Amino acid sequence: MILFNILISLEAFPTKAYAIACRKTGYRALYVLKITPSQSLLVSDPDMLEAQTLLGSEGVWSELSSASSVAALKHLDLTQISPEKPIVSIITSSGFKDV
Repeated sequence: MILFNILISLEAFPTKAYAIACRKTGYRALYVLKITPSQSLLVSDPDMLEAQTLLGSEGVWSELSSASSVAALKHLDLTQISPEKPIVSIITSSGFKDV
């Protein structure tokens, strides 16, 4: 049985993406990274702002934190990903929080 009530303290980086600016994380996120062929990337505020602008030009009003998934795409090593496999970026929150 795996218990998911363990908190892990991380170094905090200053960011305008307040929804993901937390020093404590649950064990679940780290566990999923460990058991799946996933990648974890650090993206900057300028990267997220660029992604948020790109999404807006396509009619998607995302929160800055939510744009982080799109911002990470430009940092992927596409030579390590099969062309037959889809790449999915999930936008979870609207830009209303940034108003």
